[in-house]
Amino acid sequence: MKLPRPNERNNALGQILKYCSDQQNKGKPVVFGTVERWMINQERSRLFNEDTTWVQTPELESKIQFTLKKISDNNLIKQ
Repeated sequence: MKLPRPNERNNALGQILKYCSDQQNKGKPVVFGTVERWMINQERSRLFNEDTTWVQTPELESKIQFTLKKISDNNLIKQ
């Protein structure tokens, strides 16, 4: 799998966290649990420091990709 450039990845992860928070604020079930959000934030932190060595678990990466597609297909995040 080809990984996006660090800035694109960081923006995508930010969108995921925003979408998850928006869902929670609307009283809907969260998309990512506490540990998953922590892992996403760990990757974002490393990307801010130009460290691209962090790799998510295959399960979480699959969930990230699914959620990004859902956000994109349904225009769920307003830029």
